Amino acid sequence: MYLKALCLLLITLIILGAISVPENRVNHPSRAIGSLSQTSHSALASNSSAVADGPTQAVAIPTISGPPDAVEASYVVTSEEHVMVVAPSSTGPDFNITANPSVLSLTAGSLGNSTITVMSQNGFGDNVTLNVMTNSTSLGCTLNPLLITGGSGSSTLSCRGSPGGYYNATVTGTNGTLTHSTSVLFHVQDFALKAPSSVVAMVNVTRSLTVTTSPLGGFNGTVSLIATTNSTRLSCSLSPMSVSAGSGNSTLSCMGTVIGNYLATIAGTNSSLTHTIGIVFVVGDFEITLRQSQVTVFEGYSTTVQFVFASDNRFSGRINLTAVVAPPTGYTGPLPTMSPSSTFVDLAGTSTAIVSFTVIVGRDVPSSPFGIGVNATFASRSKLSNVISLIIPPVIYSISFNPTRLLLTPGVLGSSTITITSEGGLNGTITFQPSYSVQGLQCNLGSPSLTLVVNGSASTPMSCTGSVGSYNITIIGSGQRPNGQTFTQSTHTLIVVASFSLSSTPKGILVNTGQLGHAKVSFSWSNSYNGTVSFSLMPDAGLNASISPLILSGTSGSANVTTVSTASGNYTLIVEATSGSYSQRLYLFVTVLPNAVPANPFDPLVLTVIAILAMVIVAAMLLSRRRKVKKKRKSRP
Repeated sequence: MYLKALCLLLITLIILGAISVPENRVNHPSRAIGSLSQTSHSALASNSSAVADGPTQAVAIPTISGPPDAVEASYVVTSEEHVMVVAPSSTGPDFNITANPSVLSLTAGSLGNSTITVMSQNGFGDNVTLNVMTNSTSLGCTLNPLLITGGSGSSTLSCRGSPGGYYNATVTGTNGTLTHSTSVLFHVQDFALKAPSSVVAMVNVTRSLTVTTSPLGGFNGTVSLIATTNSTRLSCSLSPMSVSAGSGNSTLSCMGTVIGNYLATIAGTNSSLTHTIGIVFVVGDFEITLRQSQVTVFEGYSTTVQFVFASDNRFSGRINLTAVVAPPTGYTGPLPTMSPSSTFVDLAGTSTAIVSFTVIVGRDVPSSPFGIGVNATFASRSKLSNVISLIIPPVIYSISFNPTRLLLTPGVLGSSTITITSEGGLNGTITFQPSYSVQGLQCNLGSPSLTLVVNGSASTPMSCTGSVGSYNITIIGSGQRPNGQTFTQSTHTLIVVASFSLSSTPKGILVNTGQLGHAKVSFSWSNSYNGTVSFSLMPDAGLNASISPLILSGTSGSANVTTVSTASGNYTLIVEATSGSYSQRLYLFVTVLPNAVPANPFDPLVLTVIAILAMVIVAAMLLSRRRKVKKKRKSRP
């Protein structure tokens, strides 16, 4: 009870203080008085009194006499500790400002007008300055006029906006401390086109994308669409070609026929509104190259082949791959296989990728030329790689002889090494005939069977002996292929039993007793055989002879024979040449003259040459004489 009394006393003191404040304090009652809190003029100006609600109480204050803008104020007790001053209501000269229309719809880029009206209140008659501000730089506005005189009048607000949207223009009228505003809402109607700025496409494959039309500022008209390109190598179509109510999607479908970058332009039109967007089509492709152009696979074996995929002009996408095996023309048997039979590869931008396949040749696939590759597919685009040649060699063995041609002398045992090598994946045992006989030659193998591993070799010696001649023998071997089939293979080899011949120059020796005789003995092997020959002499009694050198090697050669005898007579000298068990003999006849008969100091060969020269000279002299005789006869009358 004491507290209430205290509050009433405090209110009374405040009232007395408010009455005694200066005039400017009365004109601005929103300022705080002592510890009193204040309320805003805009919130409380229309409330000169309040009704108590709870602990809050309102006290009415009598109208204060004073100048024309005197006010009536109310003070509100908000709690036991605080009193608020309620702002006064103005009754002095003022103006208000309005816009007609306050909401305006217009097409983007076009001009829209609204009338701004200033009205005098309470006898206001001063000038009002107008100013306009917008909430976006996309809306440009002007006012005409910018000054209203005499307290009332109108001005035209002209605004143009782009792009479409909802914009607000606020017009403010000012006179001294008096300020009032009004706003105009502009519905700038337009539409927007949206699509990707660039897309990657495959050559000769249709690429589709969505073009979206969106309304702006309440636009609800129909937009007609059209697509154009900057090259005949890119063709495009739109479906649908118009969008109703300002909103919707259209599908743009384009196909490029040549690798390159092209521009597709989409134009949307509604009356005076036209918008365009450009879409770059990066038309690319992919390339397939081979790591190998040819592979060899044996029956029952496999190998790996690789294909390299590269993007051309930034192509990106997943390429589906299918293995391809091409048989030779007319072939209907089992085929090699590739694993995997199908797969895929992803390319992006400038990337490359390597895809491996395993080529499997079954044991039932015969030796034939096959082709292998991949078929690459992207959408409707299909591309076949170059073909890799698949060689399946026949399952055989190769055979070699060392030396390649066996040369031997009659009756001498010669040896050759036979080597067989696996080909086409052959493995297992190869069996041969143990011996080979032809008339005049006999050959035997050291081992009648040889065991092979894949790509391996095995050898056995072969020894032969025979009489002089050339022999072609056939070596026959048999084995089993990986598929279980038995095969027989034959190979020919040449064996030559060589011989040599002897000759002498001169064929006879003529000397006097005690005089040395000379002759040259030569040998020559057949078939270019390179052998060693040893010489020995067997002279008749009474004749001494020697030969040098005693041993010669090569395909041919000669030795010098020297004879001498102290007794005249006819002698026979046997020259024997031997190579191994093979030998040849040459008979050289020596005539020794007694000293009473002058011995011919010349070699018989020299004498023969001299005699021939003498005969030629005599014949020339006779021919010359005959010509002279004929000439004399012609000169007689």
